[in-house]
Amino acid sequence: MPAWIEQVEEIKILVGILLKARVNSIDAVRRIAVSDTDASDNYLDFMNGIDSVTNAGVIRTPYEVTFSSFSAELAGVLEGFMRSSNCFLIKNLQVNPSDIEITPFVDPTLEAPVLDARPLPTVAPAPVMDRRSADQQFYERYGIRRPKSSPGALAPLQPVAPPVTGPPKPPPAPVTVLSERPLRVTIFLEILKLQANVSQSGGSRSRPSSRAP
Repeated sequence: MPAWIEQVEEIKILVGILLKARVNSIDAVRRIAVSDTDASDNYLDFMNGIDSVTNAGVIRTPYEVTFSSFSAELAGVLEGFMRSSNCFLIKNLQVNPSDIEITPFVDPTLEAPVLDARPLPTVAPAPVMDRRSADQQFYERYGIRRPKSSPGALAPLQPVAPPVTGPPKPPPAPVTVLSERPLRVTIFLEILKLQANVSQSGGSRSRPSSRAP
């Protein structure tokens, strides 16, 4: 029972790192069997022929985790193992393309933008300034024959109609440069722990007698 409880705590730490990295799915977590009934329940959950190793006061417990994610989430998982307060030793890392189609999450509460296809309102032309001189306006008002215009007189400007513009063009569709596919990752690792009640080698030495001969 103590070994099984210890495995539950270690699997909880492993799954917590995967969830914190936001992997898309956790496919399997395999462990070693700690009792005779473990392997008979579901052999897919256990690593047969492998056991924990104790060496120089360090217990090395193996685990195998399989999950699906993209490369960014895989980097988050490796960083989580590195920053964990527990000691993880990654022995093997296998990455293959995943057959699972993962669609990006779209918030249903957000509405898609709608382009306004109505034509733009036309702007009335600006009034043309009267460039005639005061004398020319006086002659025309009272019907007086005006003298011939000098060569330097300015001709009135003709009104220019503004160009007619249609509805705005929709923005161009985004071009996908690189479409990343999901990955299926399998990590074989070991959790290292110090063995409790490690006996010191060499024993205790007896002190020499202080009595005088």
